[in-house]
Amino acid sequence: MMLEIPSLNINIPIVGVPQSENSWDVTWLGNGAGYLAGSAFPTWAGNTVITGHVWDTYNQPGVFSELKTLTYGDQVQIQAWGLTHTYEVRESNLITSKNVDAVLQSEEYDWLTLVTCEFYNPFTEEYLFRRSVRAILVSVK
Repeated sequence: MMLEIPSLNINIPIVGVPQSENSWDVTWLGNGAGYLAGSAFPTWAGNTVITGHVWDTYNQPGVFSELKTLTYGDQVQIQAWGLTHTYEVRESNLITSKNVDAVLQSEEYDWLTLVTCEFYNPFTEEYLFRRSVRAILVSVK
């Protein structure tokens, strides 16, 4: 499976990120996109959550460094099993790091939620917020 965001010039593989207890270890993700286990499997009905780093381990912009620039109507695609699943952005929100469960909200239809970190605090060495970009399936070809 591949994640494509044409307006950000992103075309990368999607890998699985296993859940351990109540969290996911994404330190190893590098410049990849990770589907969070526990959310809907990519291209299936429900809410699929895919994450990527805003900064990489070399302090360079990560794969989702420009995620916050996506706006209503921008397209995100998942290439899987010879089909292109096209989603359109409907919202972009900043949520606190303590409210990450908000990105995992259940959905009846096929939604895609892209998540990355924002606003690094050098004193606590933690990110204060998460960027959540939500898109709904509009076509499969």
